[in-house]
This record gives sequence, structure tokens and C-alpha cells, in this order.
Amino acid sequence: MHSGTWRSTFLLSMAGLGMPAAAQQADTAPLAPAGKWAVSSSDGGCLLSRSFGPGGTVSLAIRPLTGGSGTRLILVTQDLAKRERRGGATLVNATTGAKLSHDFETVLDADKTRRITQIRLKREELAPLDGAQAIAFRLEDQPAFELSVPGLDRARKTLDQCESLLMKSWGIEPGTIVKPPEPSVEPRTWVTNDDYPTEAMRRSDGGEVGFRLLVGTNGLVETCTVTQTSGSADLDHRACFLLTKRARFNPGLGTDGKPVKSIFASSFRFEIP
Repeated sequence: MHSGTWRSTFLLSMAGLGMPAAAQQADTAPLAPAGKWAVSSSDGGCLLSRSFGPGGTVSLAIRPLTGGSGTRLILVTQDLAKRERRGGATLVNATTGAKLSHDFETVLDADKTRRITQIRLKREELAPLDGAQAIAFRLEDQPAFELSVPGLDRARKTLDQCESLLMKSWGIEPGTIVKPPEPSVEPRTWVTNDDYPTEAMRRSDGGEVGFRLLVGTNGLVETCTVTQTSGSADLDHRACFLLTKRARFNPGLGTDGKPVKSIFASSFRFEIP
């Protein structure tokens, strides 16, 4: 049985483009906001979101992996194509012309009436969106569209503040970790599809488990918290059990250069071959 999917490698392309290039990304006028930017939080993380278009038919969200280097840009749309898919996406900052290209993947919601598209990035890879008043989206084999995003920079600062408060609630003071924990054992060996729980396999359960690990000063995992459920309690429990048992790190370092407790956040997708 092949391994499942780890979310640890990323591809980004950035380039400065003129306004005509941005215009090529969408053939219609930008969708106007249908509400205000909103920042919400739970123990699993912080989320910045806003709805667009008549009736809020399109939603844009940014969900950073708090304590980690990754972040996710999420689009929720109404789509008649009832299938999951992957492909390439290009986002253009219609204000500055900066361009971001990356892979995306989509899943359908439980009612199969909305399409959820995720683009996984490192935090610094969101830089092309700085200063954007509008963003043009082109997803492979889908009609291009543009969103009007005034106030995005200010909203992202509020998102940063949310993360700082969340880190404090976990007992970690933001800004005190100068080097995050790094895996000392290949992450692909921590959880694989060979570890599929029997009952989950029988039910054909599958899905992505988001998790947060508290890494001790000795590089061992002290706690594992599910930040995004796969939809299967068996898969969620199995993932955290194995991560606590197998994951090993070079611990994070504080401002004095000594090991400190720190956070590692990522996700794993269980896939039935």
C-alpha cells in the first residue's frame, strides 16, 4: 500500500507584471464584497474570511497553521462539477501586478453543493498579495474571476494578532522562538497508509487530519492535538497516536540559543488506494 499524502513541499512562482497581465486573468468585473472581513478563532487556529458576490456565493479565507510555517488560501464556490480535482492556479494582484502560481486541490462539501478549493503555501509566499485591492484568480479548466479585496492588508494584521493570542493560550510566548523545531526523522515515516485502522478501511473512510504537536526541549512530542478532523474519529485518533510515538525533532531554539518548547503544525491525508 502506498503512502498517504504529506503537506510539506510547496512550489511558488512570483513575478512583477503590468496591469494588462492582470486584466487577462478575469473577463468579468471584480465581485464586490458581500460582508466585512472577519477573524475567528478556535483552539485549532485562526481564520480570516470574507464573502463576495450577490448572496455571498463566493468566500475567500486565509487559515495559517499557527505555530508553523504554512498557511492555506481557501476558496468556497458554488460549482456544478460534482468531482474532486487537482490542478494549477494563478493569482494576480490586480493592484501591483505581482503574480503567484501554485497547485490547488478541491473537495466537495458534505451536501455536494459547494466546492472547497485549497492552495497550500508557506507564509512568505503570500507576499504577492501585499497591497492588493483586487485579486484575479485563474484555476486550471475553470472560468477566471476577480475579487475586490479592500482592507486585506489590515485584516491580515488582525489575523496575526489572533495568532499571537492563541500562542499565548498554549503557553508559548510569541517572538521567543528564533528557530522552529525541525524533523530529525523523515516525516513520511511518521504516518503512512499502511497504518490504516481496520474499521476505517472497511468503511472506506478517508480524509485529511490536521494536527498540532507540542515539541519538548528533548525533541519528543509531548502532546498532539487534532486541528482539522478527517471526518473519522478512528483516523484522527490513529494519526495522533502514531505522531506521538514516531515523530522526532531537533527542538526549537529560544533567543538565548537554548532548546525551548515549541509548536509543529502540519497535516496528513489518509487515502485508500
